Amino acid sequence: MIQEQKIQLIPLGGLGEFGKNMVIVAVDDDWIIIDSGSAMPEDGMLGIDVVIPDFSILLENQEKIRGLVLTHGHEPHMGALPYLMEQINIPIYGTKMTLAMARFYLNEYDYFEPVQMITLEPGVPFQLGKLTCELIHVYHDVFGASGVAISTRSGWIINTGDFKIDYTPCESRNTDLDRLGALGREGVFALMIDSANAEYKGSTRSESEVGEQIARAIRQAKSRVVVHIYVTDLVRVQQVISIAEELGRRVSIPTEQLLTIMERAESAGALNYSRRNIGSGQKRGKSKSAPLPGIILLASVPGQPYLGPLSGESGHRFQLEKDDTVILAGSYHAGTEKTLIRTIDMMYRQGAEQVHELISRGAISSHAGQDELKLILSLTKPQYVIPVHGEMRHLIQAKALAQKIGWDEDKVFVLDNGDVLEMNKETANIVQKISAGKVLVDGLGVGDIGNVVLKDRKVLSQDGVVIIAMTIRRKSKKLAANPEIVSRGFVYVKESEQLVQEVTAKLNELVETQDFDHYDPASFRNLVKDVISKQLYEKTRRRPMVLPVILFV
Repeated sequence: MIQEQKIQLIPLGGLGEFGKNMVIVAVDDDWIIIDSGSAMPEDGMLGIDVVIPDFSILLENQEKIRGLVLTHGHEPHMGALPYLMEQINIPIYGTKMTLAMARFYLNEYDYFEPVQMITLEPGVPFQLGKLTCELIHVYHDVFGASGVAISTRSGWIINTGDFKIDYTPCESRNTDLDRLGALGREGVFALMIDSANAEYKGSTRSESEVGEQIARAIRQAKSRVVVHIYVTDLVRVQQVISIAEELGRRVSIPTEQLLTIMERAESAGALNYSRRNIGSGQKRGKSKSAPLPGIILLASVPGQPYLGPLSGESGHRFQLEKDDTVILAGSYHAGTEKTLIRTIDMMYRQGAEQVHELISRGAISSHAGQDELKLILSLTKPQYVIPVHGEMRHLIQAKALAQKIGWDEDKVFVLDNGDVLEMNKETANIVQKISAGKVLVDGLGVGDIGNVVLKDRKVLSQDGVVIIAMTIRRKSKKLAANPEIVSRGFVYVKESEQLVQEVTAKLNELVETQDFDHYDPASFRNLVKDVISKQLYEKTRRRPMVLPVILFV
């Protein structure tokens, strides 16, 4: 009798959130990691550059890891790769284009150590430990995207990666429905399915329709056109370049990282364009070779705020000209609604003629809608369904969808990051909860920023800081001189003399009541902080951070 394998799914990110996608498929002692993504910092994560998964369980089980399989080249799926490789140098598997993007991310973060990268073709089996695996071609808004299928004795385990079903795709191939159907006939044990657009009823619009919308906006523009994308949205890049060549408009690309990615994509056979029509500058007006005003292709890059080049949040704001037409065609990121609205308003103030907002939401999305999810579920007929990649409402919506078309509630699992789901042919249960929190990256510091530091930064950003430098004569219990009070972000000291005098009087009063024969420095510092904080709040209704600096003579 063949012994049943111990099969576990351990998500480290991507559940109940956008980004940070990472899951371990553990079959006995063979562990396969799928993706290593990052996320943009949330509101309140002041000064944080990027958020990555907690790799603790991987560090503790390095001997079981057989490799990392990357589904595609978007930051939410490979943005944490440099941080992972710094701790565990493991082989990386993916399509030619996906690995080209992986090299870009590693170089972008100055990681130049030797890395073993194995190029794969969808549909061609490969071995990881004792497990036979294969990639499945899927359609997404980046070239070379794929799902992952892993063969077990209980059946196939499939992770769809990010996908949509597009019957008129910009590249030659739609999602490989034939192969998904074949795996379904062979027997799918568990399906991890992209749920990012599970709230949208129906099917998402074809990328060809989006391309037509972009083309229409460019054709109607009488002056310069500015197109904003994310740096890895290569399908959009191809659309814009093809339209520009057709209309005789020259494309200028001031984003160096985008030029680098385009070169990698061209060498991988993914992009097709004439270099004579591409420039790296920001030329104004018409060029000698182009009869019409040019197109500026702007891109946000890893670690940069969304819409950074246009909003100014990346440190430099692209200067629009009067009568510019702006097309926002980048991938949509949750939590950027305020920035989006503010940036559009600012662009009109600068004189933009028209702003076309094509940002991926709902119908215009690179993620499958409900009808597409139903089709994949019907083709693969998995025993267990695990919605992945989305906030909690998306995961629950995907679960409800699966139940609506025939899956029992105990066969569909909405997991949290860190849940260990153990499955066999009879049942599946969450058997353990492991550490899978958010690791915050600030500059070169990885994981050394916690809630206390974030809280301090929030206080500083809202109410400022007051530094009180005071010298105390221990014997006489008096201040040797008036304290020096420095305010940053709270009040302008020179215009707040009365407040300074009241603080000085309160400090004198406090010092005179202390017993310095039994002096505890930490306790006294905290007392000064508490008393002055209370006084400042009573006078101003603000709570600045108070930092006492005390010297005894």
